[in-house]
Amino acid sequence: MRLSDEQIEKIKEYAGLFLTPREIACLMDLPIGEFTEVLQDPLHPAATAYLKGKAQSKYEIRKKVIDLAKKGSPQAENLADKYIEEQRLYDDE
Repeated sequence: MRLSDEQIEKIKEYAGLFLTPREIACLMDLPIGEFTEVLQDPLHPAATAYLKGKAQSKYEIRKKVIDLAKKGSPQAENLADKYIEEQRLYDDE
């Protein structure tokens, strides 16, 4: 599947809003099956854009949570503990 640079950027934007691949394909008028297949190829620019969009938003959200936890928010502290545990489990693999 050939996609323009503008389409790649749109995929990144939509993924950053945590839209599903099916939703992205629908909004962009792309064949759903073909688009979801492309996302399975880690070397395809669309797959990279999709992952980067999600990761960037996840980073921004977690950064805000950590900042709130450092300021004493109990809810944010609970989420921060969860993030720490997730990372510890990953590091122990």
